[in-house]
Amino acid sequence: MICLDSLCDYNAAVGRVACVGGGGGYARAIARDASLSDFYDVNLRDATYAMREILGRIPQDERGRVLALLNTRNGFLLAWVEHSDEEPEPGVTVSNSEEEIARALGLVPLENAE
Repeated sequence: MICLDSLCDYNAAVGRVACVGGGGGYARAIARDASLSDFYDVNLRDATYAMREILGRIPQDERGRVLALLNTRNGFLLAWVEHSDEEPEPGVTVSNSEEEIARALGLVPLENAE
């Protein structure tokens, strides 16, 4: 299998995003909790719980894709990622430029985001 789970990268090509082995270009959309500390305070814990609640409302994908946070090099994009034994078509990964990533994923410029 191509997917390395915790070391997955994404490959955006032809209107789809697939998992490929790589350097961690995406993470499964799971909001982790931690012990309160200087870098993880009560505000961040509360935001984590809110994120969990929001993510928990998203139904499982009927096509079996994994809900993931893609690293766009300029923020994260919530997306469905395909996992397959088949090698995906060549496409854009986190190793490409910000412009190529934005174009392949159809990112809206931050100043235009709602």
